[in-house]
Amino acid sequence: MANKSQLSDLPEFDSLQNLTLEVTAQDESGAQISARSSMLVHPTDLYVGLRPDQWVGQAGTALGFDVLSVDWNQKSLGGKSLGAEFSQVTWERKDPPLSNQYAPPSYEPVYTPVGSTDLVTGPDGKARLSFTPPQAGTYILDVQGGGAKSQVLLWVGGKSQAVWPSLPNQHIEMTADRESYQPGQTAQIFIPNPLGGNTQALVTVERGVVLSAQVIDLGPSGTTFSLPLTSEQAPNVFVSATLIGANNNFRQGYLSLPVAPEAQTLKVELTSQPQRSEPGGEVVFNLRVTDSQGKPVQGEFSLSVVDLAALALADPNAPDIVPAFYGPQPLGIETGVSLAAYSGRLLFSPGGIGGGGGDGAPTTVVRENFPDTAYWNPTLVTDADGRG
Repeated sequence: MANKSQLSDLPEFDSLQNLTLEVTAQDESGAQISARSSMLVHPTDLYVGLRPDQWVGQAGTALGFDVLSVDWNQKSLGGKSLGAEFSQVTWERKDPPLSNQYAPPSYEPVYTPVGSTDLVTGPDGKARLSFTPPQAGTYILDVQGGGAKSQVLLWVGGKSQAVWPSLPNQHIEMTADRESYQPGQTAQIFIPNPLGGNTQALVTVERGVVLSAQVIDLGPSGTTFSLPLTSEQAPNVFVSATLIGANNNFRQGYLSLPVAPEAQTLKVELTSQPQRSEPGGEVVFNLRVTDSQGKPVQGEFSLSVVDLAALALADPNAPDIVPAFYGPQPLGIETGVSLAAYSGRLLFSPGGIGGGGGDGAPTTVVRENFPDTAYWNPTLVTDADGRG
């Protein structure tokens, strides 16, 4: 017998929440059984998406934005009235209390509105925005309406001095123009200059070793560093920038650039004859393997025939081979700056605090028991034509 009940008087949320309901039943003998279920609670029936044409801009040059209004299922919602506000972001220094005078200072953002506009999304839920930043610095676009709100932060360079946040441990936050790249594309990396004036920076490209290094000049607000990317830099590469300024001051930052491992990914085609069989029947599998250029690959592969019912009950215990071999790689370089140990400057922590990278090497577990595998061939070798 099943009973239905309703939950009322749920509190209002200003962000997406995941609520879990757990029910425990107990019989006359005291035995208990429990079950639980989860549900998403949306703050409103509308979501607003923002995507800038570029993440790094220049003062006096217009920046474009795509706006999209959707429902819970990511279906477009047209005719939504929204308000957009552009603000410049500066940082106000907050010194620690006297009781903790050795703690580093904190910096709170201060927002100064520099422009606003109203817009209505079209029948497809889309709209366009344009904004021209008047000077170098950090800007934020805030779009809201119907209870929904979305923000995007942008870096803007220029000839004038910009106000950048002073982060702990002499750290700077660099920004790339994309979240990920394809081999052959050029990454545009904005390096802010919180030291002021003309500053030199050592820019290195690293991962397991230092791949390249050069000294560049930064203007008062920073500069955009261009880095052509190749397939050899997949699945990711790190860009390091060390800025040296006056009065023994310095800043250091790291940025990881994901590069798609297209050249390292093989195309595997598997066919069977016949496509449908019966218990005791014989099936012939034909394998064809090519590389990213369509050329045949001769190598050793594995073939398994697994009960589909077992896969319907549980996910495969073997991870996807591409991210397993070409997932984000850690940074194997440590860069130290002797100025970090100079006694004439306030030191909150040791120098060389760059970093990045991903998880450590996964633990290797050798499978020995295959109860749900009908056939297993770990040494299927393709010929010079890539066939097996």
